[in-house]
Amino acid sequence: MADIEVREVDRSDERQLHDWWASGHAAMAHRPVDLWPDWETSRYSLPQVDPENRIDLLGAYLGDAMVGSALVYIPLADNTHLGAFDVHVPPEHRRRGVGSTLLARCEELAVAEGRTTLLADVRVLLDEDGNDDSRWAEKRGYAVANVDGAKVAELAATADRLPALEKQAAEKLGDYRLTWWTDPAPEEHIASLAAAMSRFIGEIPLGELDIRPQAWTAERLRVREERHAAQRRTQLTVVALAPSGEVAGYTTLHISPHAPRLADIGDTLVLPDHRGHRLGLAMKVLLHQKARELFPGTQIIATGNATTNSFMNAVNEQLGYQLVDRIYEMQKVV
Repeated sequence: MADIEVREVDRSDERQLHDWWASGHAAMAHRPVDLWPDWETSRYSLPQVDPENRIDLLGAYLGDAMVGSALVYIPLADNTHLGAFDVHVPPEHRRRGVGSTLLARCEELAVAEGRTTLLADVRVLLDEDGNDDSRWAEKRGYAVANVDGAKVAELAATADRLPALEKQAAEKLGDYRLTWWTDPAPEEHIASLAAAMSRFIGEIPLGELDIRPQAWTAERLRVREERHAAQRRTQLTVVALAPSGEVAGYTTLHISPHAPRLADIGDTLVLPDHRGHRLGLAMKVLLHQKARELFPGTQIIATGNATTNSFMNAVNEQLGYQLVDRIYEMQKVV
């Protein structure tokens, strides 16, 4: 077999970018639900430079044909000990050394940046305790550090749940109130939102993952909003405000209005001092209502939660989310 060559994808070249996108899409085609971002989303989001993260797109080539792809994600603002990868090989090109060659190049790039903890996700079907991908990663020094459940809610099929859930949540809301916006965040709330977001990593179940809290500021959020706009993506944010007016909890949704089929939940958090008021349920209900109202072309919302996050898993079950995959979060320390 001819040698496999790994090249960096030129993100300004739409043909190369589409080949990279198509390789990942083909590698994920056997999943029960298509959660790969649509091309009309990726063609605008992937070329944009992220000032807080180095993102490299790699293609594995046999001659001129791309036979596998990878993404290298290296944080620059915090968690500077981490490097994270996604490696995708379509079924017809597996067991030919493509994945191994790509992973070796990903690791090489991360280690050259001084990264000592390496992360990669493996999707596992619900009836599997592991699969060829997880065993492949384990042979290369990775171990399961956390397990997430990948879930989806079909908006049309779950709409009739929302009125009763809204009423149920309101019974415990008390002096808390909800508000929402699409980017940009109102000036009156952005500092409080940044403070809440800075606590997210410290409050969620991470298993053995070596991920450390992020320090969010209003200025940092404004930079992210500018990047969303350049990507032609929108963030819908719902927050719960305490009687003091401070953000007590928040949830976010990312969507491309020009390609709205698939929307993704970002973070959802209720701060510990404010739990017990069904804020998580109230925020998620409003998020779903606004998604249907503002982006009527949206068909499904995807989310992921650690399997040990019993509270959020219960909220998502009430909203009609269905578990479609398990995600093994694999970690390697070098």
